[in-house]
Amino acid sequence: MAARFLSYCLAGYLTHARPFGHFDVISYVPMSRVDRRARGFNQAQLLATGLAKRLGLPLMALLTKEHRTLPQAGLSARERRENLRGAFHLIRSGAGKVLLIDDIFTTGSTVEACAHTLKSGGCKEVFVLTVARA
Repeated sequence: MAARFLSYCLAGYLTHARPFGHFDVISYVPMSRVDRRARGFNQAQLLATGLAKRLGLPLMALLTKEHRTLPQAGLSARERRENLRGAFHLIRSGAGKVLLIDDIFTTGSTVEACAHTLKSGGCKEVFVLTVARA
């Protein structure tokens, strides 16, 4: 229910304010298979799904998280970057201009690692939208 409301609000903001212009595709920060199974859902994926539906844009899983990483909380910025090194892999490339959705932005290490992987795989531009900042 909360994800539905948030995606509705975010869609209104993106439609009216147009802070990033037009996107070709919406994607999300993936979770490892183990973490996804433990939680039962990926909150970033839920937000991205609702947002893509409301904006009439394709939703694509562009990344996968191949291995578990330590929880980012409590790690320094340098440790966070190291923790995520090699964690994300491209599923498909060349998606054009991507809007990447994540739930919480802390130091930016996660979205930075995802954006780097997407851009090295041929995505033209990557913009990030998060719901909260820790």
